[in-house]
Amino acid sequence: MARIVFDFEKKDQDNSYPSHGWAINSQGIKLLWLPLLRLVTEAGEIRGRHGIEKKLTPLHIKEITCFLGHAKKLHLALRELHRSIVFVANCGGFANPKNDTDGVGKTIPLYVDLIYIYLRRLADHFTRAIRFSIFEHFESAPREFKKLRKMNASSLKALVDIDSFISAIQDNDNWFDTLRSEGTKKVLRDSLEHHPTPIQIQSSGNDDRPWKVEAYLMSGNTYRNLLDPISSMVNEVCTMFTAVHKTIASGDSYNSRGDCIVAPGVDHDCTGFWPEISTTKA
Repeated sequence: MARIVFDFEKKDQDNSYPSHGWAINSQGIKLLWLPLLRLVTEAGEIRGRHGIEKKLTPLHIKEITCFLGHAKKLHLALRELHRSIVFVANCGGFANPKNDTDGVGKTIPLYVDLIYIYLRRLADHFTRAIRFSIFEHFESAPREFKKLRKMNASSLKALVDIDSFISAIQDNDNWFDTLRSEGTKKVLRDSLEHHPTPIQIQSSGNDDRPWKVEAYLMSGNTYRNLLDPISSMVNEVCTMFTAVHKTIASGDSYNSRGDCIVAPGVDHDCTGFWPEISTTKA
């Protein structure tokens, strides 16, 4: 097996650093680029450049590691969901007796559930991990995303342009509203977590129309689509990560050692649900 080359087929995508998402390399392989995951591991260096000598403790490092772990678990759950959906669709839906479409189909609600859980957890793990690179006195910084998105610009001394950082969060936080209820409105993740709302899976198609797999949340006579919001949320998380990255670090190129997530599997599945990197500068 040839060694993967960490480059870009479209040079305009390479120039769009630090955009988050997938791009095809010179070998024709789709690669997923998430440079913020490397940047948070450099919190100690970032603080040192601002003249802060106090080192991060093992507990602080653990909070960063936990964020990275959840990002990778989210990536794996998205990969497996995409693989299951493609398998069932390519087999002609659940009615095909020659393939184990019924068995594979039963994993789809599992992965959907996991993705909503991981996205919700990722919000708070991101908040805890990013504070070391943003705030001088991070002990007083928000540790929950619901508080971070509402924080006051003048409340803490920052290592970055705090107005730009807050805009990066608040301009790209609609995905969180899909996961957490406010008031009486019940959103998808909270409905999955706290209410008896089963996930319904169905396939549709024929010889003239490609087969499609759909997942719905059943609540009374109401069916709410679960797959389309996943793509929308992941896309906005990537946009937020890109904007946050720009407030912390400068640079004009991707680092192949840490900016790219490499995982076993078909590249089409590994990048499923993730946005393609734009050809314009972020």
